[in-house]
Amino acid sequence: MIVQTPGVYIKEQSTLPNSIPGVSTAIPVFIGFTENNVTEPTRISSMMEFESTFGKGYTPNFNVSIDSTNQVTSSLANKRYFLYDSLHLYFRNGGGPCYIISSGQFNVSKTAFQTSFTNAIAKIETLDEVTLALVPDLHFQYKKSGAMVSLDQNLGYNTVVNALLNACSEAQDKFAILDYQNNDTTKEDMRNWISPITGSLKYGALYYPWLNNAETYQINFDSIKGYTPASSLEVRNINQDLALLSTNLNSGYTTADLSTKFEDLISDFDNVTTPTAKKTALKNIINFLTNCIKAFDLATIESNAYAPAILNGKSNANLIHEIQVLYRLRKLLIDAYSITPTTAYEADSTWYGITNTYTLASIIADNSLLADDTFEVPNSLPVTYIPIDDAVKQLENGVHVNYRLLFSALGEISNSILFQKQLIIDQLFATDEAYINIQKEIKNYMMQIPSQGAIAGIYCQNDRDRGVWKSPANVAVQGIKNPMIEVSNREQDQLNVDPSSGKSINVIRTFTGRGSLVWGARTLEGNSNEWKYISVRRFFNYAEESIKKSMNNFVFEPNNARTWVKIKAMITSFLVDQWRAGALTGNTMDEAFFVRVGKDTTSETEILKGKINVQIGMAATRPTEFIILEFSHFTQ
Repeated sequence: MIVQTPGVYIKEQSTLPNSIPGVSTAIPVFIGFTENNVTEPTRISSMMEFESTFGKGYTPNFNVSIDSTNQVTSSLANKRYFLYDSLHLYFRNGGGPCYIISSGQFNVSKTAFQTSFTNAIAKIETLDEVTLALVPDLHFQYKKSGAMVSLDQNLGYNTVVNALLNACSEAQDKFAILDYQNNDTTKEDMRNWISPITGSLKYGALYYPWLNNAETYQINFDSIKGYTPASSLEVRNINQDLALLSTNLNSGYTTADLSTKFEDLISDFDNVTTPTAKKTALKNIINFLTNCIKAFDLATIESNAYAPAILNGKSNANLIHEIQVLYRLRKLLIDAYSITPTTAYEADSTWYGITNTYTLASIIADNSLLADDTFEVPNSLPVTYIPIDDAVKQLENGVHVNYRLLFSALGEISNSILFQKQLIIDQLFATDEAYINIQKEIKNYMMQIPSQGAIAGIYCQNDRDRGVWKSPANVAVQGIKNPMIEVSNREQDQLNVDPSSGKSINVIRTFTGRGSLVWGARTLEGNSNEWKYISVRRFFNYAEESIKKSMNNFVFEPNNARTWVKIKAMITSFLVDQWRAGALTGNTMDEAFFVRVGKDTTSETEILKGKINVQIGMAATRPTEFIILEFSHFTQ
C-alpha cells in the first residue's frame, strides 16, 4: 500500500486458504432414441421440459392374435424404446437436472444402432457437468422371425457398452450405469461382452434384473393390429370419418390445428413479395378454406350415424352459419384478387394478376367488406341465407370475435367424434373378453423396463441426503411394483462375486416389509481391492475433479515455496471437510489423508520445466458389505 496523504489507513490480511468448491456428483446424461430430431445435448429438469424438446415416448403397434376362447396367442410389438419410461423412473426416485443426447429418431434402422450410439457417446466428453452416463435404449427391441428380440452382440451391443465405459475412463469424472434383463441374455453373456480397455471396468456398475413399472400404461386402441372383430366395427367407421376430415383439411382437425394451419398460410402470404409467389400463397389459402367447407359438408351430412354427437347441442342452422362465414371469407379473397372460380368449391387456375392494395389481414379484419350482400353457399348444402348485416352485428357482438373462431365448429365436430370413439373403446375394454385379455397382455409387456433410470435417481437422492461416499444401496426403488425376477441368496452369490473375471453384478431384490431394494454396491472391477466399491470410485471422481478445477487458479503462478504452501493449505482444508463429513476413515487427519507438495515431490529439473507435483492420499470410507454375527451358548 502506497500512502502519501496523512491519515489512517486499513489494510486487511487474508489468513484463510483458497477454498475448493465441490463439483456436482450426480448429473446424468441419458442416451436414447427420441420422437424429435435434436442434434445437440440438452439439459432438462423435468418431463415437461423433455416433452417440449424431444417429444413423447414411442407407442408400439401390436400384431394381436386371438384363439377361439378369446385368449391372446400373440401380441407382438413392432418396436420398443425405453428412454422415456426410464426418465419417468429417474424423476420418481429423486433425480434432478440431467442431460439428454438423442441418438436418433424412432424410425432409425436397427442396423444403424451401433453407429447411432457410438456417435452419441462421443458427445459425452463435451459435457463437463455430467458425472453419470446411461443408455437405456441399449435394450431397444424389435420384431424378428415372429418374436421380439433385444439387440445383442451381433448388432454391436458389446461395442456400445465398451465404448461407454472407455469414454467414462478417459474423462476420469464419469461413471456408467448399466443393466440387463436376462430374457435372452445370461450373466455369462454380459461378463463376456463387457470387455473395455484395461482400467475402464472401475468406471461402471451393472444391475439386474429389470423392473415392473407401477405406472399404468394407457393403451392406444388404434395400435392394436391384426384383430378386427365385429365389435370394433363402430370404431373403425369413426376412424374412417376422422381420416376423411384429415384428408380434406390436409392438417389436423381440432380447433387449434385449424387455427395454426391458417396462421401459417397467412404468414406465408405476407412474407412473399413477387406476384407469382403471392398468387401461389393465396391459392393455398383459398384451397384451405374450400376444404374446410367440404369437411363441414361431409361431417354434418354424410356422417348421419353420429349426428347427435357431432352437433353437440348446436342447431343445424348454426352449423350452416359457420359454413357461410367460411364461404364468405373465401369469396372475399377471390373477389379482392380478381380470381374467377369455376365451381362453388374449386378456384380457377386462371389468374388475372394482383392489383388490389388489400392485404390479407385487412380483408379479414375489415367488416365493411362483408356489408354488400348475403352469403352464398354451395348448392349441395341446405339453402339458408343470413343477411350480411346480421352477420356483421354478430361479429361486433362477439359471436365471432376474429377469424380464428371461425374454425371452432369444425373443432367441436372432431372433438365430438373423438369423444364418441373413446366411449366405445372404454366399453370394449371393460366388457369384451378378448379386448380385456389384450389389454392385460399389452400392459404386462409395457410395464417391463430397464432399471438404469431408477438407479440414477437413487444415486442423486443418495448424494443429496448422505453424500457421494455413501453407497447407493439398501435403498427402496420407488414407482415400481417389483423386480421382474426374484433373486435368491444362492443366485446372488454368483452375481455379486465372480472369481474369474471379477465383474460383479448388483441385484435389486424384494424384502418382506421393506419393498424392492438395491442390494449391491460394487463396480464391474469386483476383484480390485482399491476400486471394488461404487462409493469409493465415485468419491475419488468427486475429489479429483474438485481439486483439479481449483488448481487452475495456480497455473502461471510462481513455482516457489509460497505457491506450494497455498496449494497444500487449500487441498488440506478441502480434505478436512470431507473427513469431518464421514467420507474419509481414520481417527486423526493424519490417518485419513496426506498432502505432499514442493521439494519432496518435485525435482529441480521439473521445476525448471514449470511442473508442480502434488501427491494426495485418501483413506476412503468403504461400505459395510458383510456383517458377521457370531452366537454361542452362554452357561454359568
